[in-house]
Amino acid sequence: KGIYVELATIPLGGKGQTVEQVHEVPCGMRMYNRDLPVALKAKGQESGFPLGFRFANPLTALHYAKKFPKKQLQEPRGILFYDTAGQLCYLYLDEGDGSRNLSVLRGYPDVRWNGRVRFLAVPEVQSLAT
Repeated sequence: KGIYVELATIPLGGKGQTVEQVHEVPCGMRMYNRDLPVALKAKGQESGFPLGFRFANPLTALHYAKKFPKKQLQEPRGILFYDTAGQLCYLYLDEGDGSRNLSVLRGYPDVRWNGRVRFLAVPEVQSLAT
């Protein structure tokens, strides 16, 4: 486990997503952090969700990893999120020597991901606030 972000800054409050709403979105090519939100939105729209996808929040991603522990042994999973100070971070679930790994690190716009990563996303929903 590699947690390189202050634990208190990781937003663990959820927005009510359930693990059943999580979609594994493969981008299939190298992608930069700065391009991922737009790519996720488009993949969601292609899948029939009018507002597209957005990243699952950290708590939802951890619940998903707990419910499906063997998935990250096959291919890495990840999300981007902003900590409570507004700093871009990422949560990365992968394997090493047959064991499950969890990493939480600071992210930067120019960080790129390989095509194997599956991003954990949920459908974007219309806000009820007017």
